[in-house]
Amino acid sequence: MIQGFINGIKNMISGVGNAVKGIADKVKSFLHFSRPDEGPLREYEKWMPDMIKGLTKSMKRNSPKLYNESKALAEKIAKSFDLTTMYNKMKNTVDLEAQKLSANITTKSVLETEKDTAKSISTDNSKTIHCTQNFYEKNPTPYEEQKEAKQQLRRLAYGL
Repeated sequence: MIQGFINGIKNMISGVGNAVKGIADKVKSFLHFSRPDEGPLREYEKWMPDMIKGLTKSMKRNSPKLYNESKALAEKIAKSFDLTTMYNKMKNTVDLEAQKLSANITTKSVLETEKDTAKSISTDNSKTIHCTQNFYEKNPTPYEEQKEAKQQLRRLAYGL
């Protein structure tokens, strides 16, 4: 009886193998490395040209809409720039920097003329103190000059 069972399995195994081979051949006809013989991928070469034709047709049909929307967006951006305000901020910044420069020049000239002039100060005790102001000219380092130049550029750029 067991031998009969074994012989039955052996006889049927070839049938199972044939069934699996048939399924595999069917799948292979749909999916293989060349153009499939059957199924949705059979005409894949036509997809891209068809897609490009459709895209081109759609763009031609909708180009007036694309143009009008692009133009409207550009106009909105252009309107958002308030040139008068920008000009006034820049002018104010330049005027402020000119005032600072003028003040620096005036201060420097005052210091130059008074640096070796003797001063007399009277105290409450009726004593007079004589002193000479010695101002030492401090030249900025290249780093300080660069830092000041960057600050001036920022003030100009931001209208501060």
